[in-house]
Amino acid sequence: MSRVFASTPVRLALIPVFCCALAAPALAQDAAAAPTRTCHSEIARLQALVDQAKAGGAPVPDMKEGTFATMHRQPTAATVLAADKDAMARAETALDTARKAETAHKEAACLKALDDIAF
Repeated sequence: MSRVFASTPVRLALIPVFCCALAAPALAQDAAAAPTRTCHSEIARLQALVDQAKAGGAPVPDMKEGTFATMHRQPTAATVLAADKDAMARAETALDTARKAETAHKEAACLKALDDIAF
């Protein structure tokens, strides 16, 4: 057996280490450039959407489909208005819950309250 074949497994074992060493600075740079999601920034974003909806009659941020919408019935003006009021109430409740969690310095609970509604 030649000497080249005897050292091949060692060389192959070092390839992942070498590749990780090359990729680590790039990954660290990407992580540093990624925007951080904080409770305060998410509250501000949802509050801006709610304020916009109240001021201009713009629709409330997209939320999960309600049970009425899954009944295969055509919406009426009254059902659309009721759904909009319900979405606004759920958004304001989520904001209140998130603010309380933020005041108590519970970042995870704050973000969960905001994640419960999709916006």
